This record gives sequence, C-alpha cells and structure tokens, in this order.
Amino acid sequence: MTEKSISEVIHGVTYGIDGRHNHLKKIAFPFITQLTNDLEQAGFKDQIENPRSHRPTRMRITNEVSGTTLVICVSLYIGGAVNSWVVGKICDLISAQFTGAFKRLKANYKKMKENHRPSEMVFLFETYYDADKLSIIVKAITNGDDELETTEALIPEALKRVQVWVEKNGITANTVTLTIKNGVLSEVPRLSES
Repeated sequence: MTEKSISEVIHGVTYGIDGRHNHLKKIAFPFITQLTNDLEQAGFKDQIENPRSHRPTRMRITNEVSGTTLVICVSLYIGGAVNSWVVGKICDLISAQFTGAFKRLKANYKKMKENHRPSEMVFLFETYYDADKLSIIVKAITNGDDELETTEALIPEALKRVQVWVEKNGITANTVTLTIKNGVLSEVPRLSES
C-alpha cells in the first residue's frame, strides 16, 4: 500500500480577508496572490477555491475578530481525521509553500508601518478535519513585522500542540483555537461550538 500525498488529503484551500481598503490592497491581496501561485506550483491548483475572489467561504471573520484593521484567513479542508501524519504533512506544507507569501506579507506590513499607518493585524489559519467535524484555528494577533516572523514559526507548533491535545482529551468541541499574541503561543486551547 502506498502512502497518500498531502494533496490527496487536502480537499480545499480558501481565503478570507477583511479590513481597510488600503490594507487589503497593499498587504492582503499580495499575500494571497503569492500563496495561491506557490500552492498552484506545488500541485494544489484543483484544491484552491476562488483564489482570485478573496472571499471567505467558511471562515467566521467577524466572530473571531472585531475592531481590527486587517484580518487574513487561510483555511485548509482536510478529507480525513486529525492525526500526527496529517498535521506533520500540513506543517511541511507551511514550511515549504508559505515562506514566499509570509516574506511578502512581512515586507508589505513593514512598509505600511514605516508610513506611519500602525495597525493591528490578525492572521487566522484554520484546518477543518471533515472526518472529525473539527476546526483547529491558530489565531495570531500582531502589531509588528517582527511578530510576523514569530507567527510563521509558531503556526506549525500550534497545530502539533492541538493534535496532541486532541489525542489526549478527545474531541470535546467542534472548534479548538490557540492564540499567538505578542509572539507567545497560548498554552491552553479555547474550545467552542461554532
């Protein structure tokens, strides 16, 4: 029996954005365009839903964040259960395919900050596991480009931490959220039914 590739397990990739027009144009759209191009080149073209429309299809932006000047969401739809193999492959995907998009995001965010347009940005990374009917959300709240560097490194750690937590405690809610704030990953996940 051959091992499945991650592209066979990821059934969909969607994006969601919200914020001020200038932030969307100069920060969010370039990030999503870069990420879409990188994922398409890696063989995920069929999984990307409406990559040019930048409309959220499942992400609950307003439920997660209010009063923020920029929100960027990336959601992966997994055709299986949460387990160490899938989470490991998603972490590999983040390391391999998200680097260019994060580099662009950091550069554009830094330019906006230099132009005296300070703003809080929230980055949401969701993985939805269809077999478990479970959403794992990593919510990163940042006020600086240096925090984006930490966020990029902590997203895989957060996914692994929740996967271990689910193995230990079982699925007790349909949404599990870990937060990264001021470059620090929360220890305990927030559970919700949403």
